[in-house]
Amino acid sequence: MFRHYATSDSLSLNYLLARPQDYGIEKPEPTFGDYGTEAFMEELAYAKEQLDRLDAFDYSALSYEQQLTYDLLRESLEESAASEEFLYYGDILSPTIGIQAQLPVLLAEYHVYEKGDFDDYLALLETLPAYFDAIIAFEREKKERGTFMAKGSAEDVVRQIEGFIENPDTNLLIGIFDERVDAFEGLTDAERADLKERNRVATLNAVVPAFRTLADSIAELNADNARTGGLPSLENGGAYYEFLVKESTGSPRSVDELESMVDAAIEASIDRINEIYQTNPSIYDEVSSPSYPASEPSAMLDYLKSAIVADFPALDDDGYELKYVDKSLEEFASPAFYLLPPIDDASHNVIYINGAQSSGDSLFSTLAHEGYPGHLYQTVYFRNLDRSPVRDILSYDGYVEGWAVYVERMSYRLAGLAEDAATVLAADTLATLCMYAKVDIGVNARGWGKDEIRDYLTQFGVSGDGVVDEIYDSMVAEPANYLKYTIGCLEILELKEAAREAWDADFSEQEFHEFLLETGPASFGVIGERLERRPASEKERAAA
Repeated sequence: MFRHYATSDSLSLNYLLARPQDYGIEKPEPTFGDYGTEAFMEELAYAKEQLDRLDAFDYSALSYEQQLTYDLLRESLEESAASEEFLYYGDILSPTIGIQAQLPVLLAEYHVYEKGDFDDYLALLETLPAYFDAIIAFEREKKERGTFMAKGSAEDVVRQIEGFIENPDTNLLIGIFDERVDAFEGLTDAERADLKERNRVATLNAVVPAFRTLADSIAELNADNARTGGLPSLENGGAYYEFLVKESTGSPRSVDELESMVDAAIEASIDRINEIYQTNPSIYDEVSSPSYPASEPSAMLDYLKSAIVADFPALDDDGYELKYVDKSLEEFASPAFYLLPPIDDASHNVIYINGAQSSGDSLFSTLAHEGYPGHLYQTVYFRNLDRSPVRDILSYDGYVEGWAVYVERMSYRLAGLAEDAATVLAADTLATLCMYAKVDIGVNARGWGKDEIRDYLTQFGVSGDGVVDEIYDSMVAEPANYLKYTIGCLEILELKEAAREAWDADFSEQEFHEFLLETGPASFGVIGERLERRPASEKERAAA
């Protein structure tokens, strides 16, 4: 299974493995993979075959660790099989997390370990027009079926693409490639010149035209597009949202239960903030302008790395590289993001900062989210455990993003802020995310429009048509995206309370964090069951 999914496309393989040959994998011909109805149906059939294979195992004969892998495999494959009903509902194109928005950075960071990797990369660029043609064909089919993206989302996708290709001769894929060629040892001057010219030609003659064709095709499909609302505007959109929420969050709870969970968290957070302000009014100044122990991004990360040792298990890692998002991508890129390293080369850790959206007071908590003890720390820790590689092809965004938000809230205390100030900032972070999650559910499960969003946010002092428009467009374009952050964090907080009660005197922050990190990315139903089954003593855990 691991080999099957690892070789589905060249970009995934490049990011997953530094040495594919060690896993019995020969590099396939450069490809972005197959896309479209036929390819999706083949993968559905494959998932169903693997479910049949799982049935042949005697669960009781498996080890404690093997049972976890089995549980996650079954859950993931059942989810894949269930997706057949919603084949034409997902959006590969969206303003922030769509493939057209992610691809420029993924191509810029393509791993080059040996000279031949340059050739593979250039050959891959030549296949981009065909890959985008397949996406366009599928989008046309979605339009015919009435499941094409909302009008505003399509407009943003087109605008995002146009920003990326606006200045072809200075496109980021040319400048960054030239820098990497110059830095690569063992090339002659003639080879460097040849590689640079081949990349320039491929970028200008294949990449830029492919993006141009994609933008023009989406604009054409959008010309008579009447859809403006969230998923309730689609036939069977409610059922798709239920499916999407479960897939995105990894929570076993229904949308109604999650909405109640969000409402309760908002109320508790606001009550806690008000309580502190009433008993300690002077804390307002510290909360409004907190003083962090460092001002430069690298110094912040170095500080965080040393500050977490008391509450988190030790990590053996090779550090990180900080980069800034290219200006052509700033408008739609996230404030910051972490690129996963290959599973057999955890030294390649890259954190991108969007200078236009992440700066000042927010940067410290953002880097805790992306770096230590967030994504970088969690990823490298799990990779160092040397678990079954199949775990690395299973996606559990609720766990991954939930962990990052959970530790982001802890970063205020790690920064050395006064206890009350740290508590207020952590509560405010959670309340804000919960409000976004509530609006996401409102738009995509309840059919909210801008008026309902405005009425809801006004009670929290949030107003302004620009804010409402931006939030509404985001929820319509990328439904359930905010839920993986919010619900993921809330589920981890629930697990923490369950561990505190179950482990009693054995509970500690570090012990709980070690349990979560060693379980690794998983659904919260499975993690909860593992918490209940967790061997009590270190000796028993070692035996398991």
